[in-house]
Amino acid sequence: MFDNINRVIEATAFALTVFRERYGRAYSAILTYTLHDAVWIEEQLTGPDIPATTLQMFLGHGSGKDFPIGSGNTPVEAMRELDAVLARVTGEERIDVWRNSVIDAIESYREAERKHSSQYFLETAHEAGELVIVQ
Repeated sequence: MFDNINRVIEATAFALTVFRERYGRAYSAILTYTLHDAVWIEEQLTGPDIPATTLQMFLGHGSGKDFPIGSGNTPVEAMRELDAVLARVTGEERIDVWRNSVIDAIESYREAERKHSSQYFLETAHEAGELVIVQ
């Protein structure tokens, strides 16, 4: 079970985090380069209305189909969905490119928050072409 999660963590040393969201489907499972990044994403998704729903929408639609996040009504469902996303990330060279893309994407979200002081920081950065899409 969760062979793709195991394979990708083994190849990247990413951190796996599962948490309950404030809105929408109940749980998210996510892989990030550091736990600090996972905590930042969790804080965004469980925090104030606009940043939470904006990030949730962006991760679901705008971050690229290979962004390492899964959602579900239970933690196991969320991990199952994450495992399905990671099934598309195969081959050593592809994993390296994907890993760097995920790191750059999360950093671009965090930089957007630092640069744009509005609660709409992701929308502003997206419109300005400042966000990295996971490839």
